[in-house]
Amino acid sequence: MAIYKGTVGIIGREAFYDTIKKEVSNNPRYSCFEYIYFQDLFDDAYKQINQLVDKIDVFISGPRHYQFISSWFPEKPVVKIKPVSFDILEALKEAAEIDNNIYILSPYNFNDLTNFKNIFRSDLNIFQNIFTDIKDLRRSFQYVVERGGKAVVGGSLVCNIANEYGLTAFHYYSKETIKQTIDNAINLMLIKLEQKAIHEKMRKVVDFSDVGLIVVDNKGDIEFTNSHAIRLLGRTNSNTLGFNIDKITPYNTLKSIDNENKILVINGTEVLCDKVIANDESMIYRFQEVTRVEKAGQEIRKQALLKLKKAKYNFSEIVGGGLTSTIDIAKSYATSSDANVLIIGPTGSGKELFASSIHNSSSRAQKPFVPINCAALPENLLESELFGYEAGSFTGANKQGKRGLIELAHQGTLFLDEIAELPYSLQAKMLRVLQEKEVLHVGGEDLIPIDIRVIAATNRSLEEYISEGRFRADLYYRLSSLILEIPPLSVRRHDVFELVDYFLRFKDVPSITSEIIKSVILDYYKEYDWPGNVREIQNILERVVTYIKYTNKQQATAKELSKDLHDMLDTFENMCKISEIKDYRKGKFQQLSIERFKTENANNDIRNALEAALEAAGGNKTKAAKLLGVSRSTLWRWCNEKMG
Repeated sequence: MAIYKGTVGIIGREAFYDTIKKEVSNNPRYSCFEYIYFQDLFDDAYKQINQLVDKIDVFISGPRHYQFISSWFPEKPVVKIKPVSFDILEALKEAAEIDNNIYILSPYNFNDLTNFKNIFRSDLNIFQNIFTDIKDLRRSFQYVVERGGKAVVGGSLVCNIANEYGLTAFHYYSKETIKQTIDNAINLMLIKLEQKAIHEKMRKVVDFSDVGLIVVDNKGDIEFTNSHAIRLLGRTNSNTLGFNIDKITPYNTLKSIDNENKILVINGTEVLCDKVIANDESMIYRFQEVTRVEKAGQEIRKQALLKLKKAKYNFSEIVGGGLTSTIDIAKSYATSSDANVLIIGPTGSGKELFASSIHNSSSRAQKPFVPINCAALPENLLESELFGYEAGSFTGANKQGKRGLIELAHQGTLFLDEIAELPYSLQAKMLRVLQEKEVLHVGGEDLIPIDIRVIAATNRSLEEYISEGRFRADLYYRLSSLILEIPPLSVRRHDVFELVDYFLRFKDVPSITSEIIKSVILDYYKEYDWPGNVREIQNILERVVTYIKYTNKQQATAKELSKDLHDMLDTFENMCKISEIKDYRKGKFQQLSIERFKTENANNDIRNALEAALEAAGGNKTKAAKLLGVSRSTLWRWCNEKMG
């Protein structure tokens, strides 16, 4: 237990003081505390004690003063000294040497005096007078004198007054009793001081909280409030504590609050309020400024966003012996260079897998990895997401503005997937970011320095896009400091077995069923070019496993299951052929549409082609863009320009 400096208040007379002072001076444990001695008696002592009571942690007193202090200062602990049988016996033994009539004057009633008499001699007479106050005590002294008494036994007050009546007094508090009383007082004080220290710490924690707290009793009177609540109320403790809450807050509104949050206006400030019923006697209201809650929510979302921006994959997760040399090149880009990387590869070949692995093996591994698909958003949204914007930059903008993905990738890696679809107007802004290492918010004026590595990916020929005027050559050269080309599955067919085996490990199918699935797929697709690459393998496996689970074929024989899977794959291929016919017709439409763009009036033709493409695609703009052979962002721009 920690030792705290404390003060002991002692109320008694000289004999009591002298014994305590002697014990304190002889015991090192006692000497580290402060002692205050009070000499006035009973009611007269109040004024003296009241002036110093705030300094005192525990009192030591006799029985009469114990009653007074307990009523005057009920929050202060009091240790009452009381003589034990051994103390009385020792005092009687000494008194019996001068008289065979001994008078015990005390507030206590000692019931075993007959036993004490038998211990000494038969002619010994022991009388007991119980007094309640100083007047009563003096009457007892007079009574002893009138009967020719010579010896009295009592406490400090008795010993102090006895000589006024010509009597010899014997103190019935022994050294051991005094010592035990001091020990009890100090132990109690240490417990109280430690509790006080803990309470003070808790009070400070509550006081420093950014949540206002008000505790009210069942009548609505305020029992406690912390500093934050006081500030919200615009008041002080002195004119808040003890007041009824309906006088300083909209109490009728507070009464309607359940455990749910409710927005109130208190002292001109919007606050979020709820209540907690502590017990039958009190309840706690909690208040927090709405602006503070909103700010905290934004920070939480921001931190959550940053936590999510972690690269998911590593080189160890890339499957396929045909990629060994590609992986080695990628590892060299990760560990030996911080230059930008352009990853080229067909759809589904694992470009993001390589980008993520490069980041996780680089010196930026512990920093953000921020991916964005350049074809996924229309141009105006893509710009604000990438570069961020200032407050009030456009209708619907966040009131506080927003950091862009480029800023969020600071000190980390920005992964620009489908970079070929980046709108031409944004390519110049991206080039500036790469050249100057600075980003400018939409609607902003201040350039923000950034440190990022860019990994871009495409399944298009950027050289063709450059020749067609759809991609800036200077941006291409900035992005392609290092080039990584991922070969398609069609040139590394032996990787198909590894991939099928790898993905089946994550499927909940028996090992025997898994072996049959591998055998059927490798046989069925042995001449297949896998235009969808790794993603297509995953899709086919998902269909096969779903079919087996739905039809409950796990228990079928190998021969039956093999035949069923071949039939299922035949059905799937027939469906694909129907789609190919549709795609062929769409292709014819696309060729006609593009030809019309070249030969007829531009404005009218683009509008007509847009209408026809959207109709053919069932209103799906992504499909319509593919029919027209343009990016999704271009299609959005044309729709805005030509169709309103």
